[in-house]
Amino acid sequence: MKSSPVSSRYAKALFLETGLDQSLFQQVESFIRLLSSSDDLHRFLMDSSVRCQVKVNTVRKLFSEKFSSLFVDFLAIIIRHRREALIRDILDRYKRIHLDSSGILEGVLISSVALDDDFLIRIGKVFESFSFVGGKKIRLENKVDPSILGGFLLKCDTLGVSYDGTLRMRLQRMGRIVG
Repeated sequence: MKSSPVSSRYAKALFLETGLDQSLFQQVESFIRLLSSSDDLHRFLMDSSVRCQVKVNTVRKLFSEKFSSLFVDFLAIIIRHRREALIRDILDRYKRIHLDSSGILEGVLISSVALDDDFLIRIGKVFESFSFVGGKKIRLENKVDPSILGGFLLKCDTLGVSYDGTLRMRLQRMGRIVG
């Protein structure tokens, strides 16, 4: 998804203020997960009938102990400027800027079963050795798709690259060779 210019400006401002602050990066990831998993929080933030100050006060009350004051203040600024609908996009864009600046690429490894972190790290290291990666580190997230019979599918949207090592693809290749 292409980020809006407004989202990019907010994300760049946060990054310029904090740099490669790993603690803030983890807070952003945590808040993205929270936003994705809580329909109530999402509905509350998007509800145009709730006054801006009520949203800001609620966010401060809910998150002041879990997140840094800088991050909570940043959320308050977004809300005050009526940009709640862009929160996810802003935070996703911040994540991408942070990872790019850290020399890290994100990818998704789709498999039929959940894979442990050690396996994801080993697969990431194999792909890091490919020239198209440009010497960057790869950070993989595992998603499970039961329709995959075996093997895995790797996607790296940042590079526009995908590798299909699924059993289905291997069988199709064999069928073309034999057939």
